[in-house]
Formats: sequence, structure tokens, C-alpha cells
Amino acid sequence: MLYAAALLLLMTATDFEQYCLFDEMMIPFALGGMVLCAMYRTLFWDHLLAAVAGGAIFFIIGLVSRGALGGGDIKLIACLGLWLGTDALFAVSMIGIILGGLVALLLLLTGKKKRKSAFAYGPYFALTTVALFLIRGL
Repeated sequence: MLYAAALLLLMTATDFEQYCLFDEMMIPFALGGMVLCAMYRTLFWDHLLAAVAGGAIFFIIGLVSRGALGGGDIKLIACLGLWLGTDALFAVSMIGIILGGLVALLLLLTGKKKRKSAFAYGPYFALTTVALFLIRGL
């Protein structure tokens, strides 16, 4: 879990700074999730389902939103599915969407962002996951 938390914090900093989640971070994160699934066979199907379904749902959201949700965010959700499973991924996704939306609204209201400005959603999913790790215990 420390490995995952470290990568998530790195992704958070990178996404806030560059508005991009790089495959160089995503691939080791996904591999770590696969190792977790391989080590705990009882998690395998639930976590695999979470990765596939989460990635597919967020891919559709990305298409419908015409790119407002980027490919890095979609891959992040799929990778989080490998680490979290269906129930936790659903909670992290919903909390991340709500937190990101509230921050985006605040930035719009204060004039720091405009409607067409880039906005990083990945950090809200990543930080919510780190908070979940801390609540559950690393």
C-alpha cells in the first residue's frame, strides 16, 4: 500500500503541475495492482471487474464529455480498480467526482479558472484513495 500511496502522490503532483498522468507512472501502478491480485486470489475477480468496469464507464464519460475527462484519468480509474475492488472504487470515484467538482466550482467562482480552462481531476481520485488507505490502515 505504501508503494501505491507513493505513486498516487507522485501522480497528484504531476497532474496538478502538468495536467497529465504519464504512462511511466501508470504502468508500475497497474503492475502493482496485478501483483496484489495475484497474491490474494480471493480479490482477483472483484478487482478485475472493478478495473474493467471502472475503466469502461470512465471511457464513456470521457467520450460524452468530449475530452473533459482525459485518458490519464480513465487509466487511473482502471488501475485503482485493480487496487481497490468494486465497492471501494465506487466510493473513491464518487467522492473524487464530488471533491473535484466542488474545487472546480470554487475556482470558477473566484475567477481563477474559466469554463474552458484545463482542470486536473486525477488528484481528487488519487488523494481520496490515499485517504482510504490511511483510514483502513496501510
